[in-house]
Amino acid sequence: MSDETGGPHFLYVADPMCSWCYGFSPVIAALAQQFAGRLPVRVVMGGLRAGNTHPMRAEDKEKIRGAWTRVSAASGQPFDFAFF
Repeated sequence: MSDETGGPHFLYVADPMCSWCYGFSPVIAALAQQFAGRLPVRVVMGGLRAGNTHPMRAEDKEKIRGAWTRVSAASGQPFDFAFF
């Protein structure tokens, strides 16, 4: 991708509610540090639950707990399971 000035940049599309985006965040931080001053990182945020005001159902919580467990095991990122 190219930024507003026509130079290249790294575009990362993420979502705060996406457990894999959170799990991948140390990689993005390392890329930003490694290429600092040479390749700007642009982050675009999405919204998996944007505008949703309904409480999470028990089965949804279990699915998310399972996803968090898998992402934590694969990425080493800690999750706060007290949320549940």
